Amino acid sequence: MEQYKSTERKCDMEQAVKDVLSGMSKSNLLEKHGSGVVMNKRKIDEYAHDIKEESAKKARYESHVNMEFRQWQKVMELKEKQNDILWRAY
Repeated sequence: MEQYKSTERKCDMEQAVKDVLSGMSKSNLLEKHGSGVVMNKRKIDEYAHDIKEESAKKARYESHVNMEFRQWQKVMELKEKQNDILWRAY
């Protein structure tokens, strides 16, 4: 029993998810994190999927915001130029 406990390794879930996201193979995951990867495989895969989904959603949102911001920024620049001209006249 004592010998079994010494070979048992805990699985660092956060690091395992990062390794899955980086594309580490299953055999390398098992070697690095031990049997905890097998026991928590479903959770690790779900977390990795959620992170991928969130990053894709964030990228889409940022690209959309940047497009809208550029148009808005052009209008504001024109208005600021008009205001500068009006203030200089006084």
